[in-house]
Amino acid sequence: MPSGVPSADRHAATLARLRWRLSRRRPAREIAVEIAGAPQGFVVYAPQSPEAVLDDTARDYARRPATATWFMPYWATPWASGIAAAEAVVADPAPFSSRRVIELGCGLGITAMALAEVGARLVLVDVWPESLAFARFNAVRQGGPGAQVRPLLADWRTAAGADLLLRSGPFDAVVAADVLYEADDVAPLFDLVPRLVRPGGVAWLAEPGRTTSRLFVDAAREAGWVSDVTSVTRDPWPAEAGRGTVRVHRYTSMPILTRGRDDGVGSTPVVMG
Repeated sequence: MPSGVPSADRHAATLARLRWRLSRRRPAREIAVEIAGAPQGFVVYAPQSPEAVLDDTARDYARRPATATWFMPYWATPWASGIAAAEAVVADPAPFSSRRVIELGCGLGITAMALAEVGARLVLVDVWPESLAFARFNAVRQGGPGAQVRPLLADWRTAAGADLLLRSGPFDAVVAADVLYEADDVAPLFDLVPRLVRPGGVAWLAEPGRTTSRLFVDAAREAGWVSDVTSVTRDPWPAEAGRGTVRVHRYTSMPILTRGRDDGVGSTPVVMG
C-alpha cells in the first residue's frame, strides 16, 4: 500500500486481511466481554464453536505419530484469568505503556487487547498457530493504527522454545494468564520468567487457584521473588468462563536460581541486576 495512505486506512486494510485469513479456517463470532475500568467493553473475535476446535485437534493428532504431544485447545474460549489480567493492565498501565512486553500463552488475546490499548510493544506467544492468528487480530484491532503486535509460535515449556524466546528478549514485562495446567509446567516457567525480564522489569501472573499455580507461587515465594497480589471475584464472566476468584501476582524482583533439585526449581540464588 502506498506510504501516503493515512495510517487509519492502512490499519483497516490490515484488519481486513487478518480477518479474511481467519474466516478461511472456520466460522467465527464476536463476544462482548466486560472489562472493569475500561471505557468500553472488549469485543473479542473467537471461533464460533470451541467444540469444533477440539474435534479438529483430535482428528489432527489421530494422524500424527504415537509419540506426538497432545495439547488441549484451551485457547478457543475466553477465560476468567485473561479477563482479570486485562483489568489489571487497564487499572495500572504504567509497566506496559510504550514498553516491550511478552505474553506467554496468549489464547484469544483478551489480555493482549488491554496491553495493545495502552501502547505496549507486544510479542504474543502460543503453541497454536490459530490462537496466534485470533490474538493478533484482536490485539491489533483494539490497539488501533499504532498497534505493534508480533506473533511468535513457540512452546515455552521446551528448551528450544525457551531459547527462541530468550533470543527475542529481554523484555520490560512478562505476562501470563492461566498457563499452568500440569505440574511439569511449573519448573520451565519458573526458570524462564526471570531470564526474559530485563533488570527493573516486572512479571504478572494471573491464576485461578489451580494446584499447579499454587506450586509456582510457593516456589517463587521461597526463592525470594517480591510481589503484591490483586484478587478479583465478580460477575458477569462470559458464559464460557465460569465464575471464581483470580489472583494477579505482580512480581517486581525475581532472583534467578540455579537448578539444584529434580523438579528443576533451584536452590542457589543469582540475583538479577
